[in-house]
Amino acid sequence: QSCVRRGAGAGSMDSCARFGVVDEADVGVVSFVSSSPGCGGVLKSVPEDFVVSEIRSSGEVVQLPTTVAKADEKACDNSDLLTFVLHKKGVDTLEALAQISQLSCVASSRFGIAGIKDSWAVTTQDVTAWGVRVGVIQAAIKDLEHIQAAGFQPADKMLRPGHNYGNRFKLRLRNIEKGQELRLGPIFRHLREHGFVNYIGLQRFGKAGVRSPDVGRAILQQDYVRCVETILLPERHEKLKIREAPWVETWMRTGNANAALRAGVPQRAWVERRLLETIAASYTQSGHDAATVPNWEEICRRAFLGLPKNIRCIYVHSYLDKLWNLAATDRLRLSPDKILVGDWVCIGYPCSMDRAVMVKTDEEAAEYCIQDLVLPRLGHDVELPGNELAILMRQYLQYDGLSFEDLWYEAGEDTVELLRTTLRHVISRPEDLHWRVGPDPDDDAFVHVKCTFNLRTGQYATMVMREVMSTKPRHPPVARHVVFSDSD
Repeated sequence: QSCVRRGAGAGSMDSCARFGVVDEADVGVVSFVSSSPGCGGVLKSVPEDFVVSEIRSSGEVVQLPTTVAKADEKACDNSDLLTFVLHKKGVDTLEALAQISQLSCVASSRFGIAGIKDSWAVTTQDVTAWGVRVGVIQAAIKDLEHIQAAGFQPADKMLRPGHNYGNRFKLRLRNIEKGQELRLGPIFRHLREHGFVNYIGLQRFGKAGVRSPDVGRAILQQDYVRCVETILLPERHEKLKIREAPWVETWMRTGNANAALRAGVPQRAWVERRLLETIAASYTQSGHDAATVPNWEEICRRAFLGLPKNIRCIYVHSYLDKLWNLAATDRLRLSPDKILVGDWVCIGYPCSMDRAVMVKTDEEAAEYCIQDLVLPRLGHDVELPGNELAILMRQYLQYDGLSFEDLWYEAGEDTVELLRTTLRHVISRPEDLHWRVGPDPDDDAFVHVKCTFNLRTGQYATMVMREVMSTKPRHPPVARHVVFSDSD
């Protein structure tokens, strides 16, 4: 259903406000590259306005095959590992694979992907599957209108996050007021030349009332009761109707997992369903309800560790991504367009610690541009910048009662996984950027723009379009961190 809002001049990233739970400033998204306001408009009025195609490491854009290659499918039956193209609409990648997993009775851990694609979009990407027959997947999706799978072939290795070049985006921006189209050329040309602040997008930080960074912080603190409660007791949000779900109200009122499951947990809430099913099984074993069940902390731990490892890892990374956004804003507050002594810099991609250089002198700083600036996403092995930003990054963790030694999580029973440092450019440029302005077919008072561009893996089109759309006043960023003094 279309949810186009006329006159949304402030620049709405998601006109339906279907899933978001955080505001930009809550997760450090404050700065802009351009000092001029954007053109307004509405993005994601319908999924077809946001089309995403994965780009393989070879540079080839993934497309859904129009014909079925029977020979390749037969070859897949003789291979333990296969690859196929997943095409979906209205669900994110993890939700789509969870549905396939449930309908095929195949563990979700048998599927591999290079990245998670948006839910309110039409997306195409590669998926690998280990130990699964082609016919099993085809049978699972045959009645699903929003999910297609084709192009089955034998594969050499499982896909992992980041095992791709990036993504190709085809976007339509609606509801731009007439007269603003004169500004679109300069806005897009500035974007092409100078880039955008490479923030982690808001979709990374939660939906349906669940703040993913809060879950991630609780994981690092090994507070599994808070993990479960944050997911099963989503906060109130004026944009969301999640509180009206019968299963949520039942769980809030009774604390009884069996009763909540009987109230009907929708397919989309598969994480919540899995937690409740594990808790309900604990009731059966103990013969108690939630209010009196013994060792509630251990039951929550087992329920949470029963979630797929990649899901738990996403929660942890969401917390670290929030800290990265805060650090990026604070770094741009120090100098928005120049490299400073103590900065980490890296020219080009891929960006890694063995290719990065710490700037030692003002003369060295002058040799680099702001697009070379990189910041570490915190890990146990982090090497912080050699300037005052390092103090701020330590304080982020201290404020949450954590230290670098706490950057690990339980991967399973009796196993832990250390969180490793990765580097990310602070300012990035979209590649192969093109745009075209046309009249709005539904209203003569507006125009729309269609744009296409490529982004590297891990970059967010919503952050690109924020630079184009947002009409907020663009002042130098104000730090939102808490500063500790030596006397504290």
